[in-house]
Amino acid sequence: MASAPATMKREKTVFANEKEVAKAMAEYTATLSAKFCKERGYFTVVLSGGDLVNWLRYVRY
Repeated sequence: MASAPATMKREKTVFANEKEVAKAMAEYTATLSAKFCKERGYFTVVLSGGDLVNWLRYVRY
């Protein structure tokens, strides 16, 4: 996730299960992708592996 200034209010979200976390993460990634593609013409993401790769399967096109 992008860094936030220390003064920025943060929000904590608790998900019921792993599938809900995966869907939220996929939606967040898709939202950032659309935003930066529009602003800069491209979007770059680096995947470290693990669960993130599987979670992104929930992205809706």
